[in-house]
Amino acid sequence: MALLIGAGGWSPHAAAIQPMSLYHDLVAGDGTAGFRDGEFYRARFRDPAGIAVLEGGAILAVADQDNNRIRAIHLDEGNRVETLAGTGAPGAADGPLLRATFQQPGAIVAISDHAVLVNDEGTARFRVVDIRSGRVETVAGSGNRGLQDGPAATAELGEVASLAYSPKENAVYFSQPERNAVRRLDLQTRTIAPIIRDDSRLPAPGALAIFRGALCVADGNGRVVSVETTAPDFVGERKIVEIGHGKHIRAMAESDGSLYAVRGGDEQTWFIVNEGRLWTPPAVLAESTKVPYLQFGEFEQVGLAVDPRSPRTFFVSSSAQQTIVCVRDYRFAALWDRSTPAASGLMDFEYPEAKPPRTFRILMIGDSHINFFFEPGYRTPEFTPTRIEGTPKRLELMLNTLGAMDGSPIRYEVLTQARVSWDPLLVWSAYATPDMAKKFDVDLVLLMVPPGGSGTIQAYLERPTNPNGLPTEKADMEYLLKPWDERVRNSPAAPLVERAKARGWAHPIPDHDNLALDRIPILLGDPAARKILVELHTRPVAVLRRGLEAKFPKGAVPRFALCHYLLGGRAPIGGEAEFWRQVAGGAGADYLDLTDLFTALRESWYPLSEATSNDHFTPGGHAFFAFLLSHELLRNGWVPMNAGAAGPKSAAAPTTVTPARAPW
Repeated sequence: MALLIGAGGWSPHAAAIQPMSLYHDLVAGDGTAGFRDGEFYRARFRDPAGIAVLEGGAILAVADQDNNRIRAIHLDEGNRVETLAGTGAPGAADGPLLRATFQQPGAIVAISDHAVLVNDEGTARFRVVDIRSGRVETVAGSGNRGLQDGPAATAELGEVASLAYSPKENAVYFSQPERNAVRRLDLQTRTIAPIIRDDSRLPAPGALAIFRGALCVADGNGRVVSVETTAPDFVGERKIVEIGHGKHIRAMAESDGSLYAVRGGDEQTWFIVNEGRLWTPPAVLAESTKVPYLQFGEFEQVGLAVDPRSPRTFFVSSSAQQTIVCVRDYRFAALWDRSTPAASGLMDFEYPEAKPPRTFRILMIGDSHINFFFEPGYRTPEFTPTRIEGTPKRLELMLNTLGAMDGSPIRYEVLTQARVSWDPLLVWSAYATPDMAKKFDVDLVLLMVPPGGSGTIQAYLERPTNPNGLPTEKADMEYLLKPWDERVRNSPAAPLVERAKARGWAHPIPDHDNLALDRIPILLGDPAARKILVELHTRPVAVLRRGLEAKFPKGAVPRFALCHYLLGGRAPIGGEAEFWRQVAGGAGADYLDLTDLFTALRESWYPLSEATSNDHFTPGGHAFFAFLLSHELLRNGWVPMNAGAAGPKSAAAPTTVTPARAPW
């Protein structure tokens, strides 16, 4: 029995386990060599080799080498595994898919959306498996091993390591490293011709890929080159251009303009050839970063295929592990512990802008408390921000884990938009968030508001206002040079300043010709000041909500919620939770108050935060925060989950009653 968290609470139910979807996930195989179709986590393979994607990414074909079969993983059906072709008996019989026979099928490559070409190594033949016609056909190879070219039916094959298909030429290139050869099968004319043969410049050619329209070859000396394949060049005289280095490359594939490689032996596994950098999949716990994710043997046959529906997402087969996995490259290695934004503007990893199918995206907006932590001695004696351990990534991990356990077909991504705490959260988000939400087509926007104010009032005092009465996004140094009384005179915060001055809560700062107001807890105690505070804070939140409505078509606007939370070392501020409820209601946003849950449970999760005035969460504090969030988002029905869950952009109506919206 699995636990389902839904709008009605927790309820036990029987559910099929769905594939996990995060940064590196199991696609199929229980890790034991054998033969079994069925659920992805129970399926068994015996030395899976080549893999290829069919039907636009709906099917992953696998050459199940020692089972003498071609297997299919149905990626749109919970990764269900079935036998696509082959009886299991060794042989070379063509015909209907399940009557055909194979003998140690190895490398494979898709030659259309419905057909793969298989190197049937045991019979030294190339076979085409066509799921549309339902048949297997031999297209090349006499059954003899060697280098004889000419008509495909009489050509010699054998010891084929890698295949690459060129759609432009309708041709398959194949390497034979033991024979120092690269050859070409023209599928139109059914002829085979040499490309490289005993060329000292390219010894033991192995992994192949089509990169930017050119044939790329990894050789035995650790070089990767592009090879000019067109006439009138001859064998031994073809132009070869080096594009990178990489020892023991087992497979290569192009995605998003880069040439990715998987390496074996003692080399670091994940590598981008043309950029010369690693693309290490991350450990979901930072203390595990030195434990490598998957390593392959120096001569292990590895399958690598690109998911056409998601850039920089790959399927990888491992004969040693007896599994097929999925890995993603969101520039984890480059952005792991950086405090600067990614190229996209997110304070996060480099997620692709296009949302993958069946994905529910959350955009979490906040200050440094949501994704940084201070804990000297945890890994280094100094502060190191680690994105994988922040609240957004912990929430992403928890939602995807729960989704897999509860049979949800939906993948969850939690993107982070954050700035430092002295940059007023409500102000900058009103300007920056609508565009970011549209750019990434998000389904839920969470505005995470910490206790003690958000710097909003100071922005009203120090920045000019736009026609909407909102402080400008950036500070204006020339404006700051004006006397504070002149700046405040026409500010929407002028009534608040007058009230604060009358009560002794406004304090001039002579050296800077500036003014400081007491913190929100004091101001909230005065009904008149509180009313003004609600109005000033509601204004930017309403502008953000209105910006979302302007960016998205009707019916596709993401749900927008303001979430108020506590920090690990602070008690609730009297009246603050209700204050933010009023702000959210006035702005037309949903409201989520986590203060009671924080108060009730934080003692058991001690320590939640650093022992300094910044009060950033510890790694455990971020996990606690994400746990509370996941529970409340699911309880409120703001995140779809379970086997029959509605997909993205089909959220239920707001679960909270909010006052009428403010006029702005």
